[in-house]
Amino acid sequence: MQAPGPDADEGVATLVTRLVAEAKDYGRAEMAYVQAIARERTGDAAHGVGLLAAATFLGLATLTTMLVGLVLMLTPAIGAAGATTVVVFGAGLITALLGKIGIDRMRHAARKSDPGPPS
Repeated sequence: MQAPGPDADEGVATLVTRLVAEAKDYGRAEMAYVQAIARERTGDAAHGVGLLAAATFLGLATLTTMLVGLVLMLTPAIGAAGATTVVVFGAGLITALLGKIGIDRMRHAARKSDPGPPS
């Protein structure tokens, strides 16, 4: 049996060089793929944000109209100042309750991981 000569070493060096080049090409292709997916999702998200902004604007306009209508309906019964006061305090109470529930949900979502079963 003969010891491998310089030709065998040259073959390994060539294989390693080719392997490195193919790994770089594969990495570039993967990066291009991930970037394409990110661009597509960013476009989808941008459209979604625009639609949500429009829905929020229309929702707030509807809510304002509803509150003004409620004030106008209550004015003959309790006067303009009384109707405004009732509507403002009612809307404020609902806002405070929704805010409290939202904060509690966010705290629940951001809680630390469970410590595990009791000992």
